[in-house]
Amino acid sequence: MPRRRFSLSKRLFIAARAGFLCEYCHTPEDFSPDLFNIEHIIPLLHEGTDEDDNLAHACDLLKMNRPGLINLRKALLAYGMHPGKPVAK
Repeated sequence: MPRRRFSLSKRLFIAARAGFLCEYCHTPEDFSPDLFNIEHIIPLLHEGTDEDDNLAHACDLLKMNRPGLINLRKALLAYGMHPGKPVAK
């Protein structure tokens, strides 16, 4: 499946909502040599959507460990922690 391209405004909205942190491991984007990605929390393959609450700001370390990311997503959702929700301050 081809990689989705999100508009700059959507990317900035998702990043700002996350506090410019990885929504899975909470690493600041400033500490990464690469830009973070916008990831689907529930993959499109599994009937996920492009709605904002299904998108997460994610670092490349998690992307490289795809099976680990899928298990982390399942665990976070099982414990009521939703990566696509605003960071509490």
